[in-house]
Amino acid sequence: MHETGTNSFSHQFGKRERARMSVGVRCWALFTISVPLTVFADAQALRQEGGIAGTECRIPSQELLSTAQSMTSQLLQGVCNPRELDDKLSGLETMVSAQMNVLKTMILNMEDKLGSQEMAFKRQYRRILSLLTGRTEAPFQNLSQRGNSGFHDETALPRVYGSDTLQEVSDSFQSSIIDQPKNLDSYNKVSDRRYEIETHNNTITTLRGQRVFRFYWNISNIEYKITHWGSRRSLRSDNFYIFQYGYNMYMRIYPRQDRKNFYIHVGLTPGQYDHLLDWPFKLKHYVSVLDFSEEPDDISSRVWDPQELCSGWNWRRPQQSQDNFECVGLGFPVELLRSRNYVRGDSIVIRLTVYLDTQL
Repeated sequence: MHETGTNSFSHQFGKRERARMSVGVRCWALFTISVPLTVFADAQALRQEGGIAGTECRIPSQELLSTAQSMTSQLLQGVCNPRELDDKLSGLETMVSAQMNVLKTMILNMEDKLGSQEMAFKRQYRRILSLLTGRTEAPFQNLSQRGNSGFHDETALPRVYGSDTLQEVSDSFQSSIIDQPKNLDSYNKVSDRRYEIETHNNTITTLRGQRVFRFYWNISNIEYKITHWGSRRSLRSDNFYIFQYGYNMYMRIYPRQDRKNFYIHVGLTPGQYDHLLDWPFKLKHYVSVLDFSEEPDDISSRVWDPQELCSGWNWRRPQQSQDNFECVGLGFPVELLRSRNYVRGDSIVIRLTVYLDTQL
């Protein structure tokens, strides 16, 4: 009798428990906890009424099941209702998502502030180095960049524009590579290209009210190069820093690419102060082949903007002892060099102009 009643209870209770399991783990946990409590309460009642003989405990299975059903029904009417549980979880998800967005915004603001502090630290560090070396530099303002109107992407066709003659010279930065010539008074300071080259090579100067760095590269024996060199043979310039404790750059030419075109490229190379600089490189720049005519008409590229051309990979911090791959370049027919006065004494001069922003 006892074993039969127990098996019947286990069989019926197990079926009902499995039916309730689909509601959720939380309901199952509450249910399994409530059943022993119910058994214990009924056993206590039977013991008081004398329903227990010796050590045996006889519990009516129907009464136990009714109590369990009543307890479970009460629990299911609360948070164990599937729809209500789903609503509560959705609300919790929305709240957590909102808090995560707040944390994300806080982290981004912290990154911006740290970036600004890092840039300020680098500028201050460069100023301290300038003072320690006995050289002072005037603060550089934000510069309006040369407009791109009228400039186009380079192809094998020439891009010929008027000469950019420097209008004034900044005294705040002097060349550390070349000595100033002593016979400058004999030059026409407005139109003579020799004055421009010898005075402003590898210096920071002022062009139309804007601070720019200029580097002049003299290439000799040019006729042989554009006539006999192989189509993939190139010539690289020396390295040059575009400002004190600044970026290290270079130029490269392909004098006879495809046996008919002349190409000029600009790139970045590892420098001593790269750890003080902001990367990727963002300064706009352009190149020109100088015309030595009385009314010069230089061959110039458009203004290259690193933030719009190529990818950040080309403008990233250079790896140790390795040039970055050149991305931008100016190309034109070789025959164009033989026109006007681009070739002077079997040499040409290529000028790089870099617009300086707040890097100094």
